[in-house]
Amino acid sequence: VPTNITFVNGQYYAKIKSRSNSFYTVIYNHKEFKDVEKHWAKSYVNEMASKMIISGVSESIFEPDRNITRAEFATIITKALGLRYEKIINPFSDLEEEEWYYQTVQTAYRYGLIKGYEDGSFQPNRNITREEAMVIFAKAMGKADLNIDISEEYRTKELSKFQDNKAISNWATDAVNFNILYGI
Repeated sequence: VPTNITFVNGQYYAKIKSRSNSFYTVIYNHKEFKDVEKHWAKSYVNEMASKMIISGVSESIFEPDRNITRAEFATIITKALGLRYEKIINPFSDLEEEEWYYQTVQTAYRYGLIKGYEDGSFQPNRNITREEAMVIFAKAMGKADLNIDISEEYRTKELSKFQDNKAISNWATDAVNFNILYGI
């Protein structure tokens, strides 16, 4: 579950954030990937791997510049929020129970973080678009009780700074603004 470790007066403290009442164990899981050593995301990647939110393509390789799938992104978000899996009726025609992402995709759907397509599919192995990722991220931050209300003035002013602002889909506009507002 999301945990913040602080060091105060020579002592470590763990602040655990959970949506359920459970037993927890604090572990030390330092992780570093060789291929992010000179990458701009080094500290983020290694921190999320140490928190078991993400994993690499191998024990020592992450591949930070490769595309990410919709299933991978849903998995990262559910792990980052510490959302617990509860079996639901499978909402997607292409979500198979034996797949590694089955539970995390179901969990993301149950918490309203993801949607499928009009044909009833989720397309878990399709690369996620920036718009889709921003929508999911905005929903996740709403679940984390971050204020996601954005004024109309801010919407117009901020988006006009980007040359491709007219290419943003209507369904993603609020989420894009939210991501800009929080420097994401």
